[in-house]
Amino acid sequence: MSPEFPLSRKLQAFFNLSHVGDVRQRGFMAGIELVIDRAAQEPYPWQEKIGARVCQEVRRHGVILRPLGNVIVLLPPLSMTIKELTRLLDATYWAIETVTKKSAQTTYSGKEWAKIKRLASGKGRVFSSAGAAKRHVKAL
Repeated sequence: MSPEFPLSRKLQAFFNLSHVGDVRQRGFMAGIELVIDRAAQEPYPWQEKIGARVCQEVRRHGVILRPLGNVIVLLPPLSMTIKELTRLLDATYWAIETVTKKSAQTTYSGKEWAKIKRLASGKGRVFSSAGAAKRHVKAL
């Protein structure tokens, strides 16, 4: 079994998260791209600092990662054990799931979101996320 096999297999699970647009890997290096809408490959606005927020959240589990904008960069050392690698990936998965849920929920309150959806539906527009609605409102 090659050392990258567990990494490749575990990275595929990140596609279960709706805000992961792409996972790129080269050897033991990996990048997990975060997007608002996977179907449209719509990136998070820079102002949301989603990558930095995920990296801050993952520190709660004793893991230090670095973002490159909306991409979470994983550079595990070659001497890392399978157990440590599993911990790194599980903590990263949890942090992405937690931060992207918070981001979607805190962009608008329930009443604001309902109003935006009502306004948009009158114009034949349907938004898949609060971020998409927010950009539409700013454009008006």
